[in-house]
Amino acid sequence: MYSLMTHNDLDACGCILNLEQKVKFTNIYSTGYYDFDTVVNDILFNCKDDYLIIADVCFSQKKELLLKLYNKFKKIIFIDHHLYPENFFNDFPNMKVIYDTSKCATLLCNEHFQILDPKLKEFSERVNVYDIWVSEDKRFTKMLYLNEYFWQLRKTLSLRDSALKILNLDKNEYSEWLTKYITEKENTIKKFREEGIIQNIGDLTFVLTRQYFNFILVEEMQNGKEFVVAINKGVFGVRIKSSSSLSKLQKDKLRELLTGGQQGHENCFTYKIESSDFESVRNEMKRICECIETVRSLN
Repeated sequence: MYSLMTHNDLDACGCILNLEQKVKFTNIYSTGYYDFDTVVNDILFNCKDDYLIIADVCFSQKKELLLKLYNKFKKIIFIDHHLYPENFFNDFPNMKVIYDTSKCATLLCNEHFQILDPKLKEFSERVNVYDIWVSEDKRFTKMLYLNEYFWQLRKTLSLRDSALKILNLDKNEYSEWLTKYITEKENTIKKFREEGIIQNIGDLTFVLTRQYFNFILVEEMQNGKEFVVAINKGVFGVRIKSSSSLSKLQKDKLRELLTGGQQGHENCFTYKIESSDFESVRNEMKRICECIETVRSLN
């Protein structure tokens, strides 16, 4: 029997929907990374299945936990698109690895397992547009809103039930929600700007909230900002414009300076500082500015 470990986002929904065309899972474990160790320990001590699929979960900073899972299960299928250090997977010779940073995990599942359902294929492609941030795609803005609807559903529904509801969208219900959401979003973002929750420093924007962040991010980058950073409870979400003047080497160096390693994606990564008090956050904002200047000076 199989269990699944996945993320808790829209990409995870797509993984579940695709994988369930081939496998019926005894358990589905999801993590938002804040509970990463707890979820892994739950699997280690409570899961009775022989086989595990891991989809859209980044273990680049948690290799020791992946080794524990590797030693527990008869077989692991590992599907991911996050960044990993070179030769990371060499220590897992018997683990089937499906790895590609150019596609989201949903699309990797759809293509690798050759899911023929046209509705799932189309859904997987739309999730890919959002998850790897293909902002030039005509479906991108619609997917921004669908992602927000997904998080609204997650307040009352399980990850799997949310996935099914998104796939089989009630258009009238969604349209009613969307109209209200757009009005609230526009009014709130205007208030954020007036209150200094959105702060501009050159071509860098700090957003002192996660609320409506994706929409603020798009607007800021359309207005010429190269870097946009969300800050909430000591968690810093760094986003770099895809057309940034930074080279891949410079982006890698920036990510290393800020996070201490390889994690996330080339233009998108998140890390947490020890304290979320005002002074610590301000000091980290200053450090981000300094790190950007440092990498810009690299040849």
